[in-house]
Amino acid sequence: MDDGHQALMLIATTLFFAFLIERLTEIVMALFEYGEVRFGWYRFWQRRAARIAQTLAQPRDAAWQQEIQRALERYLSREANGVTAVAVAQVRRVYLQVVTKVLSVVVGIILAWLFDLNLFAAIDQLNNAATEQASPYFSAQLLPHGLALVLTGLVLGLGAGPLHKVISALDRARKNNKEAA
Repeated sequence: MDDGHQALMLIATTLFFAFLIERLTEIVMALFEYGEVRFGWYRFWQRRAARIAQTLAQPRDAAWQQEIQRALERYLSREANGVTAVAVAQVRRVYLQVVTKVLSVVVGIILAWLFDLNLFAAIDQLNNAATEQASPYFSAQLLPHGLALVLTGLVLGLGAGPLHKVISALDRARKNNKEAA
């Protein structure tokens, strides 16, 4: 199999793992939501929201309080009858978004290390096979192998959308470079 086919297979494998991580995250979230209903885990979010409200109620200097108020309005508050309060649903949403993204990225990095998925080397191979010369705008040789695996895992963990954007951006750069030459 030539370099171009190997690179395409590696990119397809990377895309497969990105979709797999997204679907696994959805399954885990569905199981977590079932556990919240079945076992009363929603009480945790109520306690967390109350703790945040107590922390925010403590006096602070004016600049710090203004920043806290802005964050509260943007991420954690809901107005009910003209009163701004910490919303349990918003606290839950923010926490779960952060936790699922971090876990997805960790799983992506682990998969990249286990299967030696180096997206940047694959794209470099594909570009070199297509242009018959080294691409001056991008070279995987500039990235240490470990860093390339971590970045590939990061892209994997963020999902198929960001992976597609990375591949598209590199493809556009290759085409622009080819047209400029």
